[in-house]
Amino acid sequence: MNYQEQLRIFKEIYESSPENLSYKNGLAISLARLGTFYLKQNQIGEALTHFLESRTLFAELWQATQGQIVQFTYYFAMNTHDVTRIVKFLIENNQYPPEQAPAIKEAIKAMRQEGHAALHPLAEAGVLQENQKWLLAELGDEAWYGF
Repeated sequence: MNYQEQLRIFKEIYESSPENLSYKNGLAISLARLGTFYLKQNQIGEALTHFLESRTLFAELWQATQGQIVQFTYYFAMNTHDVTRIVKFLIENNQYPPEQAPAIKEAIKAMRQEGHAALHPLAEAGVLQENQKWLLAELGDEAWYGF
């Protein structure tokens, strides 16, 4: 089964019960996987669309569980990282009108700060795994904005 077929199935399941966190998580993961697929195919616009959709669902999961489920919080932060990395690439390659770039930079800065703020309590509580700690540092890196 390919990612698009999997996504179609997860959308149908999710739409049957949109408040079910497990269904929402399945759809969000499918959207993120499809975003990764498109990114590897160098279809940046499609990748960004799917990452933004999955970020919205992961944000809802993170908020619904008040950051108490590590997986939802980490996925939210990871998708935030993916979205902002793609947008930064697009800005650096002049894919947005120059007059829009400052506002877009501010929006992605706010996104990254939100992702960092979501992960920080987990780091403080010592529940982030070693292979997850890089994301907290990456989202909190002020030097990242120098583009």
